[in-house]
Amino acid sequence: MKSCLQGYIDLLESLSLDNVEQLYEYVAEEIVFSDPFNRISGSKAYVGLLKDMFEKLDNVQFTVYESLYQEKEQLVGNPENNTAYLYWNFSANSGATGKLNFDGSSRLVFNQGGKISSHQDFWDGSVIFQKIPILGAILQAIKNKISYHKG
Repeated sequence: MKSCLQGYIDLLESLSLDNVEQLYEYVAEEIVFSDPFNRISGSKAYVGLLKDMFEKLDNVQFTVYESLYQEKEQLVGNPENNTAYLYWNFSANSGATGKLNFDGSSRLVFNQGGKISSHQDFWDGSVIFQKIPILGAILQAIKNKISYHKG
């Protein structure tokens, strides 16, 4: 499973519309993917989501800063115990929002066959909303109002 993780990371860091279908080598057919805007099931839907991203955005780049793999003892009735965590950066250009650049993390769960059956992304979805002119100004005002200000 560690080799699956490293292969997945290597692919993510070089991912493009030309090689996105190589993800099928690393993800289970029943993969569940979630992030602040999506929750989908199935490898075809996952690859389709990433294809859509490459069609809508330019200069997409994932950089994985850190990874942690944790192999747990197999518990009866719960074969999906091995997990990995990634800390990454995403950058891209969008006609609608301009330059995107943010850090996030992922929790990956591996099935008994060593493929990724769950991929959960955690990142601040407001970074996209903040790029929308009027909505961005409102969100920034709210953020300024509720954030800590040293007196």
